[in-house]
Amino acid sequence: MKIKHLNSGFIIALLGVLGSLALAIFQYSATQDQKLKDFEKQRKEEAYKSLIYSLNGFYGELSNCLSESEIHKLRFDFSNQMDNCWLYCSDEIVYKTQELINAIANNAPEIEQSRIRDEVFVAMRREFKPKTKLKANEYVRLNPVKPDMKKCNLRLVNGKVESKT
Repeated sequence: MKIKHLNSGFIIALLGVLGSLALAIFQYSATQDQKLKDFEKQRKEEAYKSLIYSLNGFYGELSNCLSESEIHKLRFDFSNQMDNCWLYCSDEIVYKTQELINAIANNAPEIEQSRIRDEVFVAMRREFKPKTKLKANEYVRLNPVKPDMKKCNLRLVNGKVESKT
């Protein structure tokens, strides 16, 4: 027995099922996209934090307070983070960190190295806050080393420079 006419109720029900299925697929896809974006953001945050911590090996005033092995570890960590940057960081971060490496390798004046480090921080900020109006020259880094200190009170703990007290 052949069905000559489809019941209008059946067509409406079929459209409802197909619409619900399409909506469920769309919602699943949107959820997965958001999860991926959140994971990538978290990965960038971790990479940038490690990069920032390892930059301490290139601050002259801190380098005077840490042992040779601690400085070497920070710089080695920085090198490893640069490798990770090729995977996770924006082009701007890669270019700025390479500019910093070149400045350090060419013994550029400390003020030039500091300017480039500040530009790296601002570029990282732009990754998470694209509408930021802050400029590199507005970045203020507090110097934990007082010039009149005879003995430095800093140490390296888990890749971070911390006070000994």
